[in-house]
Amino acid sequence: MGSLFADLKRHHIFQVATAYIALAWVLLRVFDHVDLAFKLPGQARRLLLDLLVAGFPVALLLAWMNPLAICAVAWSTAIIWSRRGTTRSRANAFVLRGVAYSTHGYLDRAIHDFDEAIRLDPKDAVPFYNRGLTYIAKENNERAMEDFDEAIRLKPTDADVFHNRAIVYARKGDLDRAIQDYGEAIRLNPNNTVTLVMRGATYRAKGELDLAIHDFDEAIRLEPNFADAIGDRGSIYNAKGDYDRAIQDFDLAISLNPTDDINFYNRGGAYRAKGDNDRAIEDYNRAISLNPHDADAFVNRGIAYASQCLFAQAIRDYDEALRIYPKLAEALYGRGVAKLKCGDEAGAIEDFLAAQTIEPNISDIAAKLGITR
Repeated sequence: MGSLFADLKRHHIFQVATAYIALAWVLLRVFDHVDLAFKLPGQARRLLLDLLVAGFPVALLLAWMNPLAICAVAWSTAIIWSRRGTTRSRANAFVLRGVAYSTHGYLDRAIHDFDEAIRLDPKDAVPFYNRGLTYIAKENNERAMEDFDEAIRLKPTDADVFHNRAIVYARKGDLDRAIQDYGEAIRLNPNNTVTLVMRGATYRAKGELDLAIHDFDEAIRLEPNFADAIGDRGSIYNAKGDYDRAIQDFDLAISLNPTDDINFYNRGGAYRAKGDNDRAIEDYNRAISLNPHDADAFVNRGIAYASQCLFAQAIRDYDEALRIYPKLAEALYGRGVAKLKCGDEAGAIEDFLAAQTIEPNISDIAAKLGITR
């Protein structure tokens, strides 16, 4: 709620609303004077009121948008309302306005405009593609898939459509079809590092780690300072148990982007896997300082403390993790182990039972994390 209030203030929504209401009041007062002088038709005041009411949400909408989006909406609306342009130019205006709406989160308005563009020019792939993107934002995978299918039928050489259809396949759990579409997107545009990274991430989700690394290697060859790709490749090396290669990648990613807590967190995991708990704790400290709401970072620092028999510090970290996410079974189980080591058997049993209620296989999961009784 506080974030919404801050956004409203940042976009001057309250000032715009106040100014609009004041302006509307002035216009109505002026109208009343003109009406007394010229005896305007009885419906004139009602028409003015309707226009002012209809204009209020439009004024707030324009205040929320950035200047470029306002220009796009205004220019497109002028073309749409004029009805003087060609069918194609009006269809393009609906697309442009739809993109502006979609970019600022007005998804239903955007879809309405893309619908109109498609009605005017059903052989243009662009509105189908943009409507598909908007359906992705609405998490309507089926409708997004239908639009991307049609966009590809109309224009089978557009790499972006294949890329985004792959995203929908991945969301639906069809990783093979996702990889197929990413492959076609890469064939059409072999220098798109984002598509390479996305296919690499999909290979990783399938457990095909070497193929994943191959895609990340290619993305990094094309864009050597792609910090996210370097950090993600480090995570894959972590999953393969190649902790030294992982740490190399995390070092480089951190040097390129020292404000990303994820790389500190993951490097801490690599150091912990190597048994270097001191350096792991240092990295978890950095991760937590950058993102103090990451419950997993507190859990893993707690595990590192417990590995050094610093059970009081471990319990404090598990407590903080549970404050952030009260149903985190790993934190409950880890705290139970630490309490047991401190002689608090009753507290330990309580935590073990609570963890098992949330996750029946918690003892197996905890063992993989390094939490053992």
